[in-house]
Amino acid sequence: MDITGLRAVLAVRLSNLTDETTSPARQKAITSGHADRPVVAVVEDLDVSASMVGPFDRPELGQWLREPKSHDYDALVFWRADRAIRSMTDMFALTAWGMRTVR
Repeated sequence: MDITGLRAVLAVRLSNLTDETTSPARQKAITSGHADRPVVAVVEDLDVSASMVGPFDRPELGQWLREPKSHDYDALVFWRADRAIRSMTDMFALTAWGMRTVR
């Protein structure tokens, strides 16, 4: 599948936000480098544990997974899979959501 030109939401998540962390900046830089497509938004859920909070319940990402915003973009871009999910239950829910929103 050619993904050139797809509208992307770059998602950044970090469990423990401290003054010393550089992870959010690194995640944005890496995902931006892979997003050779229009970037619709960069959502940041900082100080949010994926083990405790599923993707749909996160303050920022959750808004982009619910209607009507889910039709404003074509791709979610994460630095690594563990930035998106930490459980197979959440992976199943995110995959099922993606299958429903495919146009």
